[in-house]
Amino acid sequence: DELKYQLGVSNMVLAANAFDNRDVKLAAERLIAVPPEQRGWEWHYLKHQSRGGLFTLYGHRFGVNSVAFSPDGTRVVTGSGDGMAKLWDARIGSALVELKGHRSAVDCVAFSADGMRIVTGSQDKTAKVWDARTGTALVEMNGHTSRVNSVAFNPDGTRIVTGSDDGTA
Repeated sequence: DELKYQLGVSNMVLAANAFDNRDVKLAAERLIAVPPEQRGWEWHYLKHQSRGGLFTLYGHRFGVNSVAFSPDGTRVVTGSGDGMAKLWDARIGSALVELKGHRSAVDCVAFSADGMRIVTGSQDKTAKVWDARTGTALVEMNGHTSRVNSVAFNPDGTRIVTGSDDGTA
């Protein structure tokens, strides 16, 4: 009985460590190995956290306002109230590039159809086009008199449309 108890405790500790290291699959495997009689609030908390998906993307200082997958599904871009967009590896959840340059919250993000560029829209009344491989800003678009809250590329990637609280697109 004591050995079974210690094994359960070990599996719980290993599950917590796996979750902290963003290995949700291993965390879930370890949680299953914890005997039902040892499944306290900690177990239920980690189990709930691991149901959210393959992993959680940590790194923004404020809320995430917008997310988009790359066309091939290998990357994710997020826009945040911290004024940044971030590019992530969608397979393992690691941050690849920080897109810094907006002076206020990034409210919307989108990939071009070829996945080579990203467009972001911000409360600073601008939209920016970025190289999706390097994070380099390629173009800044001005002209709105209020926040840019919607952005999109056309299918062939030659044009961009933005929408704003100023009532224009």
